Amino acid sequence: MDQSEKKSGLDLKLFTVFAVLVMVGFIGSLTYVLTKPEPQPPPEDFYHSLKLSDFTLTERSGRLVTREELKGKILVVGFVFTSCGIECTISGETMAKIQDQLGQREDVQLVSLTVDPMTDTPEVLTKFAQKFEANEEGWLFLTGDKDPVMKTLQSSFLADDELDGFLPTALPSGRLPLVTRLYLLDRNGQVTGSYNARLPETPAKVIADVEEVARRQSAEDFIPESAPTKAYATRGIIRQIEADKKHASIAHEEIPDFMPKMTMRLNVKFTNELRNLRVGDEITFKLYANDETHWIQDILRVDRTIAISPGTFEPARTIAKMPSEVQLFPDFEFTDEHGKPVKFSDFEGKVVAFTFIFTRCPLPDFCPRMENRFGETRERLLKASGAPPNWQFLSISFDPKNDTPEVLRAYAKHYRKGNPDRWLHAVASDETIQKIAPLCDLQYLQEGGSITHNLRTIVLDPKRQIHRVFAGNEWTAKELADAIVDAATKSSHALPPIP
Repeated sequence: MDQSEKKSGLDLKLFTVFAVLVMVGFIGSLTYVLTKPEPQPPPEDFYHSLKLSDFTLTERSGRLVTREELKGKILVVGFVFTSCGIECTISGETMAKIQDQLGQREDVQLVSLTVDPMTDTPEVLTKFAQKFEANEEGWLFLTGDKDPVMKTLQSSFLADDELDGFLPTALPSGRLPLVTRLYLLDRNGQVTGSYNARLPETPAKVIADVEEVARRQSAEDFIPESAPTKAYATRGIIRQIEADKKHASIAHEEIPDFMPKMTMRLNVKFTNELRNLRVGDEITFKLYANDETHWIQDILRVDRTIAISPGTFEPARTIAKMPSEVQLFPDFEFTDEHGKPVKFSDFEGKVVAFTFIFTRCPLPDFCPRMENRFGETRERLLKASGAPPNWQFLSISFDPKNDTPEVLRAYAKHYRKGNPDRWLHAVASDETIQKIAPLCDLQYLQEGGSITHNLRTIVLDPKRQIHRVFAGNEWTAKELADAIVDAATKSSHALPPIP
């Protein structure tokens, strides 16, 4: 080895050592900043000028959570920094004690918000939450893109006057709250208490203050109204225009605070706006959405048309139904929300109502509506006197890369409201979904990180034959309940429709 090679090897070793020392120093500094011993507590009303701002963040389950969802609830908010180590689990341990002492209360919500969104992805937060046996319905873990996370942290939990360094300032991303500090917010989102998570008396103090807020602000006075319609200006490329011009599939850019870049089948408000437009046209438009539905309008063509090569986007096509000679619906196997295999034959002798979803679906009248209708139908059946007991709901995801059992379990609890009775969520492999789709007239396309799809809900009778197919999203809970009752009793005496 000549001198130049020796020198190069030595330089590489020195650079590596230097880089490691810099990284260790940065992590150490970051940990110290976020966990350094707190000074004497500030005046009692120091934090009371703070109020929860509007936000759209991602829960560990993968679903979007907005400020609207939390309105009217008492919030206990802590902070997450999973890569920090043992010191940064203090907030989680204290929150877990608060969770245990609170019990099940629908008007109180625990929220852990990451201060390190680049590391704390939904998957990381899911594993972190398991350490504390966090209730997936009553304790949210929120993350998201860096900018909206930091905006929420700094606008909601940092006072303008730091009063000689009550809060850290050393991070490149700006000021951040201490990960060992907890906040209590009243039903208006106003910060009404601040606590040191290190202190053993903190859980009892938080519980007492929660009760005081509940006494002062009745939950009945804060029943949230329906979310207002929101408008988002964006642009995209037309991938398909349906014959009736009431729907168009558009590959659109990212819509901040609503959904990422993806291709979606969108409702068109005014069909005449699609006149003279064609596949490949780049357009600008406004997307409107509320709790129940969405639509696009103000569609304008940009002076550009993109050539769409054959096969890039396959229009919705009519898929053959199951051959009449097939007596039983095939016994497909899925992976359920607990990570266990499940087949249709596992529900032998029961009516099975199943539909298709994916948890990242953002539009309220697609997958969320299917879940809400299943919930409403189940409630009808559970409450109706004389309803048959032999029925089962199954929500099947066709997004196996994202919808892991952990993600599905958290997603399911949101819609089942803590009651899993006769409603299971599962995920199909790509191979299985390709086989089941033609039998259900399910049309779907994976593109751009998302899934464009139609809606199909199937009712199988106790003999595993198709009893009824519900297309689209206009059917009602009563119609589905009546179909389930009819399928369960068609071989015996008819029961009256579910009221």
